[in-house]
Amino acid sequence: MHLCLEYDNPTLAFEIIDDLFATQDEWTPYNSAELKQLLVTKYDLHEEAIEANTERSLQVILEAIERDMKLVPTIFINGEKHSFKERRVYLEYPTALEKLNA
Repeated sequence: MHLCLEYDNPTLAFEIIDDLFATQDEWTPYNSAELKQLLVTKYDLHEEAIEANTERSLQVILEAIERDMKLVPTIFINGEKHSFKERRVYLEYPTALEKLNA
């Protein structure tokens, strides 16, 4: 998915990511070809990866491996890892910040 998002249009990219989190249960069982087809038909994204995204995607994967990130979304606050089961992380994020500041 990272390879197909249009990062030059961050508003649209965020909307697509938000919808993907909201519908994650539906597409999680899809194989790569089915996921690509979903991105093309539902979100009108490129069928082929955007070349500039390849390096970005590899960096994201490397960081996930280095930080032992197994859940999306995962954020780090003051170096402490917080993984959220809630797909809409911004709903839980304020609570996590409040707990750290308490």
